[in-house]
Amino acid sequence: EIEALTALKALDLRNNRLDFLPDEISNLSALTTLNLSGNLLSELPETIKNLKNLKTLNLRENPISLDEIGKIQLLLPNCNVLR
Repeated sequence: EIEALTALKALDLRNNRLDFLPDEISNLSALTTLNLSGNLLSELPETIKNLKNLKTLNLRENPISLDEIGKIQLLLPNCNVLR
């Protein structure tokens, strides 16, 4: 039901042991900051590219590869991806 929060600007999901991010996260079109640090994420859904207003994405302390980070940076060219 998170997709109903379309006006949400910041979402802090750090340290929740998340091992995947649902595609519905891409419906949060107003999101500018997404903190996913300290989880178990090894990849993000390609739908993350729909977060056109995202300025900061924190992926620190996740088992995510440099290749995956590169893909995310291509999908979100105007976003500061913290790793």
